Amino acid sequence: MAPAVAQAAMDSGVARIDVELGEYRDRLRAKLGPGYELMRDMRDRARTKRARVIFPEGHNDTIIRAASQLVADGICDPVLLGRAPRIQEKADLLGVDISGVEVIYAAELEDERSRYADQLFEKRARKGLTFSEAEWNLFKPVYFAASMLENGEVDALVHGIEANYAEALRPCLHVVGRKPDGSGEAGRLAGLYILAFPNRELLFLADTTVNIEPDARSLAEIALQTAAFVRDLGIEPRVAMVTFSNFGSVSHDEASTAAEAVKRVREMDPGLEIEGEMQADTAVDFIKLKSTYPFSRLTGPANILVFSRLSAANSAYKLLEELGGADVIGPVLLGMAKPVHVLQRGSSLTNVLDLATVASVDWQARNRQV
Repeated sequence: MAPAVAQAAMDSGVARIDVELGEYRDRLRAKLGPGYELMRDMRDRARTKRARVIFPEGHNDTIIRAASQLVADGICDPVLLGRAPRIQEKADLLGVDISGVEVIYAAELEDERSRYADQLFEKRARKGLTFSEAEWNLFKPVYFAASMLENGEVDALVHGIEANYAEALRPCLHVVGRKPDGSGEAGRLAGLYILAFPNRELLFLADTTVNIEPDARSLAEIALQTAAFVRDLGIEPRVAMVTFSNFGSVSHDEASTAAEAVKRVREMDPGLEIEGEMQADTAVDFIKLKSTYPFSRLTGPANILVFSRLSAANSAYKLLEELGGADVIGPVLLGMAKPVHVLQRGSSLTNVLDLATVASVDWQARNRQV
């Protein structure tokens, strides 16, 4: 029973037991765990200034359901790309109201498509793209949506429910690109998953989606990006650089790369708590960490795990979700020049709602920094 339902039951006299609503909410939050708390807080933030979030896969049933729910909850102003009659027909069959959802049919917007094609060709002409290919790409919804984002006509983009991750990300990189690093060069991207367990604090895992074998510089950037995201949530980051070695116990290039990344992070952000390289159990078991490695600078169990290989990070979050009972939020895409977040193929309604909320808060955070 949700709090609003409990309140209605009390007001109507239906409830036989006079439930104290505040205590009920506390019990509900304890049951649902920190993931519920995080998303509730993010939804509240998103509502304060709603972003226009575009969904290129506007004909997808889950996206249509999500758009309806996002409007009803006041999270954002969703924009769907596709044929309005077809989308409305699907909404009717699904039994959802999309009267507050904006629908754009890109094929009818010839002037915008031509302008976007010129821009894309200018960006990609010396990277093998011909003008005819640029024109053709703008008939693809994701290229059109990314161009709208690049031109400030929408605030954020959520995409990928019908494509594999790399295919969904590539057009966004071509149009929007990566955020510059401190030297002015294009920075690294990283995929972050947030894992919520009932009886422990949130855990943040990176990089789960983008960099297969990151070098020390890339690992350092991933750690810094993830820490910045976590700080923006109001959580103090404690970072562990995770591999199969504990502080030099194994002599191997992968372990050395992770240790080098820790040194780089400390030079770039001396105030950030980071340790490693270390094994995953050492990172999350603070008693083991302090008793075996008392020199560790972490003041508690790590809440950010940066893995030395994508295969390990990706496998870890999936195992924790399937076997460990973790609620998973993500993937949050870090490092894009503008708010772009890529869904996993076949994402659930909850996944889409969560990532749209993240995209909205991402846009707000970037506006605060300007």
